Amino acid sequence: VTNIPCGTSGGVMLLFPKIEIVYRTNVHLLLDMVHNYSLDYRQLWVNEPVAHVMNEMCTTLSLHEIFITKFAEMDETLSGQLQMKLDVWCPGLQIVNVRLTKPSIPPDIQKHFEALSNIASELKVQVERQKNTLRTAEKERTLEKMMAEKEAAVATMHYQRLHSDAERQVAISNVTTTTEVATFREHANAMCYGKLQEAKANIQRITPEFLAFQRTQSLRNTDFYYGNRLPTAVSSDGSTLDDAAAMTVLRESSRGSVS
Repeated sequence: VTNIPCGTSGGVMLLFPKIEIVYRTNVHLLLDMVHNYSLDYRQLWVNEPVAHVMNEMCTTLSLHEIFITKFAEMDETLSGQLQMKLDVWCPGLQIVNVRLTKPSIPPDIQKHFEALSNIASELKVQVERQKNTLRTAEKERTLEKMMAEKEAAVATMHYQRLHSDAERQVAISNVTTTTEVATFREHANAMCYGKLQEAKANIQRITPEFLAFQRTQSLRNTDFYYGNRLPTAVSSDGSTLDDAAAMTVLRESSRGSVS
């Protein structure tokens, strides 16, 4: 179908150069369609309703919506509206696909909307590029998170091993210390027992006879002098000296030491 007019909600008249409609005929209902609508059933229920349906759609849309934002949806909307009419009046026809070309608009508006269309296309490209960047960043963040979790797990295992080694060393040290303490205690007990036994032996050995013997031993080689006057000094030969003689011997000994 060619040259379909379309008046927007803002009053701008557009013209769709071509609308392609692909439909399928039910062979079992073909005879009824020809009987009811003659051989022109396709023109009556496919071609002619297009202008009416397009006009109804355009009156609810603005120029911007028709030319840019809603254009991608108009073919599906047109297909659905046509199929609704066919289901009621001509069920032997089924719409398969509808393709619309961009409408032509007044030249003064054409440039403006072409620029908007280019901007919209660039915006879509930028949005898609940003999505790709975000996906890449998310992937990198996921990888970094996985690496961090892996490193944390390795570090945890390492410190757990260190903790286990430390506990094992402490246990070994405790066993060693316990053994040393037990050995020291046994040695101290043995020494204490020896001292106690020695003390008991000494107690049993210290008898009056033993004390008398020790006293006798201590008095051996001891000289005793008796008289009413003790000498000032005793010579090596056992003779005694008075004070004057002792001083003379002392002076002579001093001279001999000096010479």
